[in-house]
Parts: sequence; structure tokens; C-alpha cells
Amino acid sequence: MDDVQRKEIERRLDRLAGAMDDFIRIPGTKIGIGWDSILGVIPGLGDIVTLLPQIYLIAEGIRAGVGKQVATRMVMNTVIDALVGAIPIVGDVVDVLWKSNRRNADLIKKEIARRYEKNERI
Repeated sequence: MDDVQRKEIERRLDRLAGAMDDFIRIPGTKIGIGWDSILGVIPGLGDIVTLLPQIYLIAEGIRAGVGKQVATRMVMNTVIDALVGAIPIVGDVVDVLWKSNRRNADLIKKEIARRYEKNERI
């Protein structure tokens, strides 16, 4: 993976994580919300719809060559978000704070950076 490919992957990850988790700032705070929090208030349907980008992030991580440990952490972040997110009201608050899309994007970016610095082929 060259530097251009790495930057493109990081750009896609940041754009998706930002849209899902924090593209709107809550006034007077540093807390952001995104489509995950907004759609999550729709019982059932919102949780299913917001699961799709998370599955995409996991697939993107696997395509980028993250190891089993990182992929497992990504799946766990997604499972926690899905299970807790299904609880009315509590799940909506957790969606705002947990930000599993951002967590998973950051895991991929860290792994890519680690491998890139070691000059490993991904």
C-alpha cells in the first residue's frame, strides 16, 4: 500500500465515521451526533439501518489487512453498539457517547499506520 492509497482509505473512513457519529455538534459542548444517533431513535428500523455502515467498516478493515485481534475488537464495538442501541432511550444516549463507527475507523487507521511505519505490505 502506498501513501496515496493509505490517505484515500483514511479519507473514506473519516468521512463515513464523521457522518455516522459526529457531523453535528451539540451547542455548548464538544459532543457530536451523526446519523447513527439520529436514525437510532426510530425503533428497530434505525438500529438495522445504522448497522450497515458498521458492517462496511469491518469489511474495509479486513480489506486493508487488519489482523484478527483488530477485526475482533471492531466486531465487539459493533455488537455493543447494536445490543445497547436496541434499548429505548438508554441506547440513544449510548449511541451519542459510544461512537462505534469512529472507534472502528480509528482502529483501522492505527493498524494501517503501524504497518506502514514498519514498511509491511498490506
